[in-house]
Order: sequence, then C-alpha cells, then structure tokens
Amino acid sequence: KQLYIVSFSAGMGAVPWVVMSEIFPINIKGVAGSLATLVNWFGAWAVSYTFNSLMSWSSFGKHK
Repeated sequence: KQLYIVSFSAGMGAVPWVVMSEIFPINIKGVAGSLATLVNWFGAWAVSYTFNSLMSWSSFGKHK
C-alpha cells in the first residue's frame, strides 16, 4: 500500500496540479485553482466516506 502511494505521488500524482496551472487564464487562475482544489478534496472525501458502505454493498473486489 505504501509503495503505491509513494510511486503515485512521485509519478502521476502531480499531473492534475500541473494541468490545472496551465489551462486557466492568468486573471482567474487563483479563483479557478481554488475551486478545482475544493472539488478535488470534496471528491476524495466522498470516496473515503462511502468506501466501507460500498464494500459492504458489493464485495466484488474483496479477497476472501
């Protein structure tokens, strides 16, 4: 698990932040970056919050 986190952070983890800094125009970069970060954090929270209930609802990927 830790190997995945380290490799993701060193590799593809920064891609959304680099893309986000390149696609927004300079006059809205601060507001748009803040909004994109808020949506990203909310999405991560929603996945983390619902993970256990989703696993109990459907244990398709669970090893026995």
